[in-house]
This record gives sequence, structure tokens and C-alpha cells, in this order.
Amino acid sequence: MNKNLLINVFRKMWVKKTKSYLADAEKMENLADEGENFLQKSGLQSVVDDLSLLLQYVKGVSKGEYKQYSVRNLALAVAAVVYVVNPLDVIPDIAPIAGFVDDATIVVWAITQLHQELQAFKNWRKSGSSDSEIADAEIEEK
Repeated sequence: MNKNLLINVFRKMWVKKTKSYLADAEKMENLADEGENFLQKSGLQSVVDDLSLLLQYVKGVSKGEYKQYSVRNLALAVAAVVYVVNPLDVIPDIAPIAGFVDDATIVVWAITQLHQELQAFKNWRKSGSSDSEIADAEIEEK
């Protein structure tokens, strides 16, 4: 099979899956819940904190709690989580150790790409306020 053909097949599959999650907040929240099971996988120990942050970000958006996000960045985060939870990726998860190397690589890559967005999310989370509470406070000040 041609390498470019294989890449295009995978790309189309991930884009389609990612779009289906982005179109359904409940499905996206369930994806984040499913991803939490992967925090216990031995092959992903080196990226547990990063994966956890990605999952919290996706869940915060899917629940409507975090509203100051970029759709492009959300799509990237969702695609990374879809890749991790899908056992049929480039190196299937049934392959000992190697099956999680590609998953860990995707998580690290996504965290690097989403650094600013995730930093803003962490700051929002530290503030302890939802976006609606912030908006209400701004209205009261005026």
C-alpha cells in the first residue's frame, strides 16, 4: 500500500471522528470520560499529567463551563484524545509498550501545539470562576 494513501486514509478517518465529537457535546464529554481510563495505562505514565489536562479541557468545553476556547484548538485536543482511546491507531495498543509510544507522542505533540490555550485554561481553572460568573461580575461592576 502506498504511504501517502495510508496517510490520507488515516487523516480522513481522524477528521471524520473528530467532527462527530465536536458536533455533539455529550459525545465529547463521554470521550473525555473514556480517556480517563487511559490515565492508568502503564505505557502512558510519562504523559499522565498532560493527558489529564487535555481531558479536563475537553470536558470543560463539552459541559459548557469553559467558553473562551478556539474551535481549532478544541478540534486538535479532541483529535488527540480520539487517537489515544482508539485501539486501532498507527501502532495498535495491543502491542506491548510500543502500542502506547505513538499515543504518548501524540499527547506530547498536542500539548506543545496547545500550550497557550491550555495555559489560559489552567489560569481560568485556578480562578475558580466560570465564564458566566465572570460575565455577571463585570455587569454588576458597571
